[in-house]
Amino acid sequence: MSRIAGRSAASFFGLALSLSLVAAVIALAPATGAPKPDGEARVCEQLDGKYENGAWVGGVAAPGIDVTAFSDEQVVLDVIDGYTLIDLCVKTGKDMNIYTGDAELPVRGPATVTLTKAGPGYGIGHVSFDTELSTEPEVTCPTVDAPAVTFAAPEYIDTQRAGGEPVSVVAEDGSISVSAHAGTTHIYKDPQAAPGAADFAVGYFNQTLNWRSTDGGETWEYIGLAGLPAGPHSATSTGFSDPDFAIDQGGNIYNVEIDLANVAVFKSNDDGQSYATANPEAWFGDRPWLTALEEDEVFLYVNLPKAMLKSIDGGVTWIPVTNTPGSISPQIGGKAIPDPLNPDNGLIGPRNIGQFSFGTENDAPSLENPTNPTITWENRSFGPMGPSRQFFGTVAADSAGNVYQAAAGGYGGSDDVTPNGRVTFGYFERGEGTSGTPNSEPIEIPIPSGDALWPWVIAGDDGRAAVVWYQNFAGEPEEFYAFVAVTHNAHGTTVTCSDGSTQFVAPRFTVINASQRPMFVGNICLSGTTCNAERDFKAGDRRLGDFFTVNFDHEGNLFIVSADTMIPNPLGGPKPVGNPIFIKQDSGPPMLEEPRELRPTRCLMNLPVC
Repeated sequence: MSRIAGRSAASFFGLALSLSLVAAVIALAPATGAPKPDGEARVCEQLDGKYENGAWVGGVAAPGIDVTAFSDEQVVLDVIDGYTLIDLCVKTGKDMNIYTGDAELPVRGPATVTLTKAGPGYGIGHVSFDTELSTEPEVTCPTVDAPAVTFAAPEYIDTQRAGGEPVSVVAEDGSISVSAHAGTTHIYKDPQAAPGAADFAVGYFNQTLNWRSTDGGETWEYIGLAGLPAGPHSATSTGFSDPDFAIDQGGNIYNVEIDLANVAVFKSNDDGQSYATANPEAWFGDRPWLTALEEDEVFLYVNLPKAMLKSIDGGVTWIPVTNTPGSISPQIGGKAIPDPLNPDNGLIGPRNIGQFSFGTENDAPSLENPTNPTITWENRSFGPMGPSRQFFGTVAADSAGNVYQAAAGGYGGSDDVTPNGRVTFGYFERGEGTSGTPNSEPIEIPIPSGDALWPWVIAGDDGRAAVVWYQNFAGEPEEFYAFVAVTHNAHGTTVTCSDGSTQFVAPRFTVINASQRPMFVGNICLSGTTCNAERDFKAGDRRLGDFFTVNFDHEGNLFIVSADTMIPNPLGGPKPVGNPIFIKQDSGPPMLEEPRELRPTRCLMNLPVC
């Protein structure tokens, strides 16, 4: 490979030169041809090949160069793929390198380069080329980082009331409501827990327990009848367990509770300050879930026996839903959520691990025509997922309609000391209508060595999702923490690399020990209500209930609500019930790109004057 010492023509290649600049250019760019005595013309050296008079001088073509047009006015050449034009020397009249070009050296093939005469007296006589084989440049691709989020230390919502299986809802005024099991079937029967019985017995009204915060979870107020800070929440509702919130498009909040037989639904029209409306016998069965769509429109799904009902008058009366192909039993197995792409008539519900269904209401009843509604369910699947230890399925959908699910498994009960936990994640990237593409490979959320159980998932704006689960550590199988994993590319990201190629980046998660300390020490019973029949007190411990949940506030900051059993009773032993706890994100990007717009708080019981 021939080189010319001191050549600087590359500095000016591609610079349009006017005649007024010629002297300056010559001064800045010494001639690259061989020096000649005064009065003699200078010429370019051969380099890797010199082209003159329509041919290669000496028959030696510069490797990788194809001259397609040559005249004293203009030269057009191709740099062949696999070669790079490093430098060139152009004989221009009596001078050297006075021309214009349309590229900048070095030029990597394949590429076409045009050299044009700069002006009178600078006709192109010959061109010498310096080339080399191209080396593959390092291909770089944009990185996709997991969001850097942190959580504040846990804070108790109430240190003197039960708090198993808590759920939450964020009202249109930004307030947060939390509801929990009253503890009736969560009681820890170890006699050492008896001195803490006041948390269960005092103020017991055979109803679920409700709290409200207007400062983002800093302080909490217990919600009693007509907004009082004590007592039952509603005059006519009854049911100590299984709360679940929903909020309709009009801002009305609904909750549900059961007595292991009846299913009661109660409603707040004042942002959770009170629950004046209640139907104690909306249906019957165990483990109900609520989903609300348009104003005063709410669906009730009961897990056992399976049934779905709908109210179009704000929960006062209920109509059974016909689920195609003609059954009152819907094709879901847990809490349904509104479909963001069909918010007035669409539901999305979990079926099994790795499966969910889209529900579309076909015959919507009205107050004038209260016929039985019909929902058509379309089954869909996520990609491959791992095993999960959970009682109830859960799914989430982001603002773009993409659907997510998580699985957390490994924990097998009171005698499990083998740390083999896994947490996996699945997505269904939405296409047109109810079509979409699931993850093709298993998505492992990295966890410490130990066991996992009871996942719950939430999603915000496009691609932003979070998963919570209980986690213990290898060697400490009786200490359980609340963990959270957060991703902002939940259905993966396709990036464009420096060579123009694309690369798919799977969801990236930040995994955090959100509770920072154990929330439960002992054995978590996995037998549901039958834990109460367990003769071994420790093996029958059900104070956490059967699940816990995650949500985010109007700004998009995540928060976790769970039961916690770490407060001792007055004599130092355990309490018979867990207490509700609140853990909130305190730094890092939120689940929403922009905060949700708030409206003023409604008057208590929606009275005309506050």
